Amino acid sequence: MCSSDLEEWVANGRVEVAVFNRYRRGAVRGAEAVSRTDMMLVGPKGHPLLKGTEVPFRALDGLAMCGPVRPNGLTTVLAELAARHDIELNMVLEGSSSLVLREAVAHCGLFAVFPRPFVERELAASAFASARLVKPAIEQTTWLAVGTQRPATLAARTVARLVRQILTTR
Repeated sequence: MCSSDLEEWVANGRVEVAVFNRYRRGAVRGAEAVSRTDMMLVGPKGHPLLKGTEVPFRALDGLAMCGPVRPNGLTTVLAELAARHDIELNMVLEGSSSLVLREAVAHCGLFAVFPRPFVERELAASAFASARLVKPAIEQTTWLAVGTQRPATLAARTVARLVRQILTTR
């Protein structure tokens, strides 16, 4: 399942509330942006590439990386940017969860791209280093959509309110 599936499901009434991420600028019709965050390159502590606070996108050229299983919005954007900047992404592992990717970075010396809050919360251990991707920067926007096929139930309204509270305070 990918973000476009969730968008379609909420639009056709299959689900009442959807939370999904996008990595491109612009509005998503019928959805509310509830958070925005920088994307970070994460890798082994002490790697020279991650000595500073920022790393240019071009530095991903040939770097042994892991990322989400395709189709995935982040993977798509990374591939498009790589083509535009004439670099080759070296995705050696695709994982279905952030835990799998975290462990691949920790134990296999791979690199991954994660949102800043995940890095600060889950990767603060001494085994990891990170730097903000720049030139171009990649930003994750998290969207909240509530179905309009029928009036929202109390449960849907409650979930939407809690999602707003959680994501706007992090």
